[in-house]
Amino acid sequence: MIFDILTIFPEYFSSPLSVTIIKRAIEKGLIDVTCWDIRDFTVDKHRVTDDRPFGGGEGMVMKIEPIYRALQHIKSVTDVNPYIILFSPRGIPISQKIIRMLSQKERLALICGRYEGVDERVALNLVDLNLSMGDYILSGGEPAALCLLDAITRLIEGVLGCSSSPINESFSTPLLEHPHYTRPREFMGWEVPDVLTSGDHKEIARWRHEKAVSITKKVRPDLLQRVYIGLVHYPVVNRQGEPVVSAITNLDIHDIARSARTFGVERFFVITPYPDQKELLTTIVSHWQDGAGARANPSRKEAFSLIKDAHSVEEAIAIIEKECGVRPRVFATSARAGDNRIGWDNARKYIFSASDPSPSLILFGTAGGLSEEVFEKVDFILEPIRGIDYYNHLSVRSAVAITLDRIISRRNL
Repeated sequence: MIFDILTIFPEYFSSPLSVTIIKRAIEKGLIDVTCWDIRDFTVDKHRVTDDRPFGGGEGMVMKIEPIYRALQHIKSVTDVNPYIILFSPRGIPISQKIIRMLSQKERLALICGRYEGVDERVALNLVDLNLSMGDYILSGGEPAALCLLDAITRLIEGVLGCSSSPINESFSTPLLEHPHYTRPREFMGWEVPDVLTSGDHKEIARWRHEKAVSITKKVRPDLLQRVYIGLVHYPVVNRQGEPVVSAITNLDIHDIARSARTFGVERFFVITPYPDQKELLTTIVSHWQDGAGARANPSRKEAFSLIKDAHSVEEAIAIIEKECGVRPRVFATSARAGDNRIGWDNARKYIFSASDPSPSLILFGTAGGLSEEVFEKVDFILEPIRGIDYYNHLSVRSAVAITLDRIISRRNL
């Protein structure tokens, strides 16, 4: 993987690149890091990279011309156009999900801003992704670039000694990592929990999982407030209310995957017990993950990575419970009115409850909708989506997008 770092302080990176896992990754040829001095792409004798802001105000603003020339030069010396990132307090907060996505790119260009910021035309016209380290201010983008470089490098195959290390760490799942202990067994009266020295690997695994759940609930309950969706193909009903099986369609899978990624859904379950339908799903996903679809439209590949098949609603619930350590709240959707429906405001309160953080699974029915068998197993049934009159025949693709917008969209939180 190739990293191009655009900075006015290339020497900032000398020490970090010469130690620990980044050094080893460079030596193994797993990553290549080049620091480009933005001043080298100025045209005046003083090598000026900043100027006063239009409209007045404090501080200086980094100019667009040197950054543009630097990016053009990088593109001219490689056959792989870089995915361009700008670090800014107004960017999307960096998460492990974003790190995993970026680790799949061939080449990244990281623009390190300074002073009061960077000319807005850089973000509007030259950048693929605007990222933030968090709700605090740094003196420049260089520390953020180092953090991103380290986090991505860890996920590259062959960098870490243990292949399971990136999988078991905090933020790789909804749970924070369990506590660790090493020798001595006792220090100043502080002892290692007996279970860890018992040799009972099953009990050790159980203890670690329980600790991970309790720590996450106490320290980062927001990590458990994850939303999963399930597209149910069985059991569903036809228009006469009779139990039927529905077929998987490329259009449903394609559009719902895109909605799921847009709204930050943790996983999109496609629920069917039939082998031929599972095989069809595999074919569709492979086209967009590894085939011609992935090459033609890389953003679809990212959306399709959220898809997982499940034999039943119960299996989807079990998978979520195993990941999060707690059973999800389960919501069903229906176009039919009823007395036991929950409104959108109340649904949001449950899903994003601070006092009882748990993941949520929202189920959508195909064909004529979910069967009564499913409704009996859920915790809540969402009120129907209504238009301007009696007509209520939305496609399941539309229903998913509207539901996710009403529940997850930042406008409603």
